[in-house]
Amino acid sequence: LNQWINLKTVYADAAITALNLQQCAALREWLKNKKVVLTLCQQAHQNYQFHLFDSAKQLDYCFVPNKNAFQEYESVLQHLTHFPKDSLHILMAGPAAKIWAKDLHLNGFRALDLGHLAKHYDYQMQNKEMDAAFWQVDE
Repeated sequence: LNQWINLKTVYADAAITALNLQQCAALREWLKNKKVVLTLCQQAHQNYQFHLFDSAKQLDYCFVPNKNAFQEYESVLQHLTHFPKDSLHILMAGPAAKIWAKDLHLNGFRALDLGHLAKHYDYQMQNKEMDAAFWQVDE
């Protein structure tokens, strides 16, 4: 995985929307000894048939609204900061995810805003094309 992601970078917008299945397999392997906190909307999570992050050693969820998640910014941030510092926060929650990732870093956490990565993995595993529906808010 280190060939694709520089883990020494403090904070960066990786602009990751898609990885190929080989890269996803490497990510899933890398996660096997990680504690992960996944922040996303429950509707998206329920829509996935294939879950990219379920190989993590420990997986906790923080579900946020599928629209206007920023309205609950402070309460979500407070909730996320109660997880152990050795947790890896993976955020997929629209524009608010970028700000949560920065603020989590400022609070001593590792955080990645991975956008549509889990959705893209699910599409690939189902052999679905990325159509206009891919970019719509999950309902």
